[in-house]
Amino acid sequence: MGTFSEHFGNLNNRNVSLWEYQRSGREEKNEKSKIIGLNGMILLRFVLLHDK
Repeated sequence: MGTFSEHFGNLNNRNVSLWEYQRSGREEKNEKSKIIGLNGMILLRFVLLHDK
């Protein structure tokens, strides 16, 4: 945990560092969930727009 804290503590932009960490750590696992998430967002937006 020490190196983890040091890594995130030393970087200026926390969002970028978190994104890079998740990308390097779980890129293969997140590939499907990214696609599903993107389609879900589009579908949700479509439903919300046509619901009003």
